[in-house]
Amino acid sequence: MGYPRVKITVVKRLRFEDIYGDNPPLEYNPKEVQGICWSFKEGDEFIIEGEHGITNLPPPQFCSWAWDDIYKYVFALITGSEIYWMKKKNSCLASCTDGLNPVLFKIERLED
Repeated sequence: MGYPRVKITVVKRLRFEDIYGDNPPLEYNPKEVQGICWSFKEGDEFIIEGEHGITNLPPPQFCSWAWDDIYKYVFALITGSEIYWMKKKNSCLASCTDGLNPVLFKIERLED
């Protein structure tokens, strides 16, 4: 059975300061907080071939933590589901759950 392809686009990387300003809710080690995700850049695109999306393996050069967060949406779109709260069919927005440096992704099922 052939599965459709899915495109993941990096929409936005949030800076630590964008979220917390000067009042972070917890103490953190500033030497360890980069201030912005270093794994992606805005506009980065990744094409996921159907079989790859079914196996839950992150694409090469894709942050495995972010992949774990957005995989459920990739899987849903590859297998033909719709994300009911999205206005545009065959797509959704998702984010990684890095509380210090989150990244927002647009995920779209490609119709060939």
